[in-house]
Amino acid sequence: MKYYFLSDAHLGSLTVSDPAAHQAKFIGWLEMAAADGDAIFLLGDIFDFWFEFPKAIPEGYDAVIETIRRTVQRGVEVHFFCGNHDQWTFGYLESHCGVKLHRKEFVTQLCGKTFFMHHGHGLGEMSRATRRLNALFESRISRWLFRYLMPPRAAWSFGYKWSERNRLRHSEHDGVFLGENNEPQVIFAKHYSAEHPGTDYIVMGHRHIELNLMLATGTQLVILGDFFSLFTYAVFDGKDISLETYL
Repeated sequence: MKYYFLSDAHLGSLTVSDPAAHQAKFIGWLEMAAADGDAIFLLGDIFDFWFEFPKAIPEGYDAVIETIRRTVQRGVEVHFFCGNHDQWTFGYLESHCGVKLHRKEFVTQLCGKTFFMHHGHGLGEMSRATRRLNALFESRISRWLFRYLMPPRAAWSFGYKWSERNRLRHSEHDGVFLGENNEPQVIFAKHYSAEHPGTDYIVMGHRHIELNLMLATGTQLVILGDFFSLFTYAVFDGKDISLETYL
């Protein structure tokens, strides 16, 4: 039994110098994982900006979408977690590709081990500005207004540029480990594992840091890194989980 975990590819990001090569590398990873994996967990921000409109989906991802669809068809489960950059899917990925969609946390058993999975945004983050932004993104009203009042191409252009500005604005802290006492996801994991004894693994993305940490509670916390600069992912072989680099 083998299970693969990846997050934060940010396909389509304006900060990536060669988008075509980046997308090809992600497709190569998908094909590698599908070759011997029982399930693939894509833990959010796979796309740098994904917003579906009633008659249009973001352009330029045909090869990625087709690879995911073929992976599911061959019997490999693909779980797609909504991240803070690609949470605006309204049915296309599920109906066309057959992915299992998760908008919140997903707790499951793999080979007798209990896994908690989530993209990671909003967990342990105490900033009022962050909470307000997440609430705006998840608001039904704001989603409706964006979906029905914005022309698709203008909306996608806005989304990619917003993401680029946000990445550059926070580049000083992006991908930098803040320490156990300051890292939001570590703080969350410590509280969660204390309240949910028997949790074997907590797996998240979002922070663009590579972390494999055994907590005092006995829960193993894995933060997946990213797939645009580190090209890291995790694999669980039924006994142990490890962080790997896709070369």
